[in-house]
Amino acid sequence: MTRGKPVEPRLDAVRYETLGLPVSMSGWALFECQDAAYRAATIDRTTVRVAIEASVRQGWDRWIAEEGGFVGMTGFGATGPEGELLAHFGITAARAANEVRTRLKGVRHA
Repeated sequence: MTRGKPVEPRLDAVRYETLGLPVSMSGWALFECQDAAYRAATIDRTTVRVAIEASVRQGWDRWIAEEGGFVGMTGFGATGPEGELLAHFGITAARAANEVRTRLKGVRHA
């Protein structure tokens, strides 16, 4: 799951590397307005969930749950070129794919 433009190109790599189906959330409020059946069909509670955000984790726990993965920043206040910041904070397709693979292994062994 992701919000915002900076992480959109990474979704294709995650999709390819994990055979997953990324969900792009243009905004939590808009998703919350959808009926429960739509939300359940889009983010099934048994689905492995990893959020990719060019910001902090705050707010994502509602959607990824306690066992969900997060690829993003650990604090506010960083400035610099977008590509350098994404690399510095590890907001990469490889890291996102690894978060998904790690959780898929847990599902398969459960």
